[in-house]
Amino acid sequence: MPVPGLPAACGAASEASATRKVETGTMWKLMKRFLPLSGSALALWTWRNRDEVLEWAGFGVRAAQKLVVGETAEIATEARLRAALNGDKRTRHAPGLRIEVRDGVAHLSGVVDEDVRAVAVKIAKRTSGVERVEDDQLDEVRTRGRR
Repeated sequence: MPVPGLPAACGAASEASATRKVETGTMWKLMKRFLPLSGSALALWTWRNRDEVLEWAGFGVRAAQKLVVGETAEIATEARLRAALNGDKRTRHAPGLRIEVRDGVAHLSGVVDEDVRAVAVKIAKRTSGVERVEDDQLDEVRTRGRR
């Protein structure tokens, strides 16, 4: 229904916006019904997983910047690598592991256990779209008793 005093295109836009708000409200109600999380529970989960949340947020920002200029291949490759690393229980939630893909090269950095390093490099090498793996900045945690 057109809004009086506005061109028809503006009325259509406001109707679409109202429809989206209703759909969003409906989705939110469904989520709350089937996944009952309070704000404090969500805040606690975010705090406990803050390193991973920040890493994914950084990936989201880089992905948005690359999408603007049309570089979708690197985004897809990094997403595949992140999903593969998240799918392996040895590298999932590995504190200190940082990942970035530039020009087909997977850059792994941070400080991790030696077994996590080996698995991460192996997964990165077999990920589709990764031409080479740079792990020079991926250091191993030194434990007491080893020298």
